[in-house]
Amino acid sequence: MPILPDHSREITTLLEKVHAHLKDVEADPAQPLNEELLNQVRIFITSRSTQKPASSSYANFSDSIYPPATPVKDILNQLSRLLPTLQQDPAPVTELTTSLISLPGFTFRDALNIDPPVQFTLALKSDVPAISLMILEILGKVSKSQVDINWVAGKRDIVQSLIQLWLRASDTGVSQVAGKVFSKLLNGPKEEKPTGHVDATLDQNLMWRRVFRDRDVYRTFYEECTLSNVGQDGQLSRGRKTIAQGRLQDWLLDVSVDVVRTTQISDVEKQYGVGDGGLLEFAAARMVDYEEDDLMRSTLIHFCTNLVEQGRSEELDSMNDLAFLKKYGMHHTCMSYFLDLNGGHSSWTLENSASYIATYTKSYQKDFLRNPALSTSIVELILQQLANSHTLRNDHSIVLAALPRFLLLRNGGESVLNRLPSHKSYPQTVKMLAKVFGHSDHVDDRIAARALYYLYAKVHPDLWEDIVQLASTAALFEGAVAANQLIGNVISAEWERLPETFQKSQLFAGLTEEGLARKCNNGRSLPQHSTEVILSAPALQTVVPYLMQRPQEADKKRYQNMSSEHREVTEELGKVRHIALRMLLIQVKGMPRSEDVDKITQAMERRWEEGPMGYGADSGGEATFYGALGGL
Repeated sequence: MPILPDHSREITTLLEKVHAHLKDVEADPAQPLNEELLNQVRIFITSRSTQKPASSSYANFSDSIYPPATPVKDILNQLSRLLPTLQQDPAPVTELTTSLISLPGFTFRDALNIDPPVQFTLALKSDVPAISLMILEILGKVSKSQVDINWVAGKRDIVQSLIQLWLRASDTGVSQVAGKVFSKLLNGPKEEKPTGHVDATLDQNLMWRRVFRDRDVYRTFYEECTLSNVGQDGQLSRGRKTIAQGRLQDWLLDVSVDVVRTTQISDVEKQYGVGDGGLLEFAAARMVDYEEDDLMRSTLIHFCTNLVEQGRSEELDSMNDLAFLKKYGMHHTCMSYFLDLNGGHSSWTLENSASYIATYTKSYQKDFLRNPALSTSIVELILQQLANSHTLRNDHSIVLAALPRFLLLRNGGESVLNRLPSHKSYPQTVKMLAKVFGHSDHVDDRIAARALYYLYAKVHPDLWEDIVQLASTAALFEGAVAANQLIGNVISAEWERLPETFQKSQLFAGLTEEGLARKCNNGRSLPQHSTEVILSAPALQTVVPYLMQRPQEADKKRYQNMSSEHREVTEELGKVRHIALRMLLIQVKGMPRSEDVDKITQAMERRWEEGPMGYGADSGGEATFYGALGGL
């Protein structure tokens, strides 16, 4: 809504007071700022100046809607004169300036008209966060106009200082804002991330050309992130360098143009050990001391994992991210820590290495399967560990959950999973089983998942008792959630049957449907659908009652006396369990209609409608429900 005339008079009066006060401080820079007055104006402007102006020019603002333009310009000029000479904390001045220039409709061109002119480079090099944020607010206006972007691109010192601020700032908030401003300048007013080949990107955008073809600007990335100059005058400490490296890596993950993957200024790149892979080669293979620094090793593996995850193509063309990492040796390096039995690596490094392998197998499965020696090594390594301990390591769990499931089947109808206990003392195993037994978009995985389930259930007849016990144990929250997810995943899994002949079952270690039935059910046919597994013994006697469980009056009293934290955990588990019930209800509704199916459906719907923590009394249908289950 427009500001009423009395509001306009009020802000005019306030601005006049500010103008007079700043004039006094200009005459005596040591005079204390009236922070209360400056803050009053800032709050007034922030709370009332929300309407979009009719014109994009601040000079044309209506006095009845916005703070009058002329006094505001006068004050901005005063602030610009005062800031370089101020002998006290500049925060009140910079905060007021930021509020004024953040007004809707205030353009970058308006900022250029401030007198004396804004010293962009000087402000960007300031160590005072308030000054940095103020100048970034002004530069943030640039991205709305390609003309303004081109103006900035023509100023080498501004672009270079912006990059330095982003990489060097000790204040995380300042760095984040600087990074956003830098990205917006590159993406342009439409905020469309450029894609495609080098020449097209550089021809279309002067900012890209400034960043990647200006020797001094381009060198900034390398100079600020290399460890080779630590200890030299003006350089960051080793710790600060690693932070800068992480910022550069995060930005590179968001850049999808070939310009960062190819050489740009070769003599600059060679000084930092870079071949023909440009800035991405530097970030992925040259700048990080991953041999000596466990934290940076894990950070680098995480960076490479993200590169693989966003891979642009399954086909290994020369510009593919996986092919890029292979070319510079990082693909092997990232996997080597997991595959090194005697490396003594930290659990953090091992889990990051495992995540890289998991992402690689899911993102580039065809390439992974072209190397059977690798998949064999991974499986054998895990089996070797399981031979010595029933406890599944986190890194092994990550890899097992991601491998193509048919790789977990062994000759002779054995399963890699069979050595793993399902007891509640091993929640990591349950979490992994939930993924392996669950749904997959790949038909081969759906076939293997069914076989793996039956082989595991044969060796672990107490599987569902263990799962329900863990699912009900709020004290083991993570494990309880995993157990509930396993129930839900099995219910919703769309399993497929194994091939009938040995010749067609080679992918599944030669295991046929007949062989599976003989091994797990004395030759009798096994249910194909996972819903049938839940609605038959032994899950019928454990899982179904758990899902239908209706808390008793004693449970209600305990719930009311719980701490808020304990109550929150109980409610969360109730929701997860209720989701599994909903999944089962949907599957049952899809079964052929019969009197028993209708009774089961009605009972489940009643329990569903009561909600996760439903304390409603049984309406006498429980006996009917279990009688109907027996009739299936």
